[in-house]
Amino acid sequence: MRVLVVEDDSDLSERLRGRLEQEGYAVDIATNGIDGDPNGDGRGIETHTLKIPAVTRLQEAYVRQVIDTVGDLDNVLYEIANESGNYSTEWQYHLIRYIREQEKAKAKRHPVGMTFQWAGNAKQKGTNKLLFDSPADWISPNPGAAGGHDYRTNPLPADGKKVILTDTDHLWGIGGNADWAWKSFLRGHNPIFMDPYDNRVLGKVAPTRWESLRASLGQTRRLAERVDDPPHCAAALTPLSGCRVTASHANSCSSRFRFASAFPFARTFGIGRPTGDRR
Repeated sequence: MRVLVVEDDSDLSERLRGRLEQEGYAVDIATNGIDGDPNGDGRGIETHTLKIPAVTRLQEAYVRQVIDTVGDLDNVLYEIANESGNYSTEWQYHLIRYIREQEKAKAKRHPVGMTFQWAGNAKQKGTNKLLFDSPADWISPNPGAAGGHDYRTNPLPADGKKVILTDTDHLWGIGGNADWAWKSFLRGHNPIFMDPYDNRVLGKVAPTRWESLRASLGQTRRLAERVDDPPHCAAALTPLSGCRVTASHANSCSSRFRFASAFPFARTFGIGRPTGDRR
């Protein structure tokens, strides 16, 4: 369960009125006397900064309430705000640290994440570097990566510094395929799919188009469960040395992957014959 601590998409100006009213920061209705849009530009992005201390204190109080409400559950990931622009960087860093501090006295502690900072204005769009430099435990990047890599088609192998959720929302909007799911998984990432389901809200193609992607996500989940032995071991899947698994190599190259872990053993698991490049 991913818990969005504040609100998402603060750069979407057409939602500003509803969002400020919902959060109690619209100056003409607020009973707390706080103006969430002090410069009057109609955007209210100041509520996703540290510029209004009174707002920050209210947000901290809300965070404490969220922690008290769901903090006893195991299946919780915290996210500060979805795709809030680069103006929110220090604010998100602050709330990530604040959650950590508040959970110190709790029986359970939960991972806190930060997703790519999207903005319609290119100058306010974030970078993956801001995510990697953050105090977050997990992040969701956009496609760009160093060394000719791309989180859509050629993911950068994970180095263990951050847990990476490769989220189709931040990579395509609506997108993804079976190759992407396997490449993300086999390079140490956690692929998740913003599923348009029946197209009532998202998507413009036949829902059946996504069946292979859904199936691949289930297969990677089952494989991860198989190699998690002993439980809770720190592990990674890497292709066998020198093996490039493509459709053209399927008959000449083993479709097996070696399980390398922090423990002094390695295992090899068959996953069937893959199609496409899943190196």
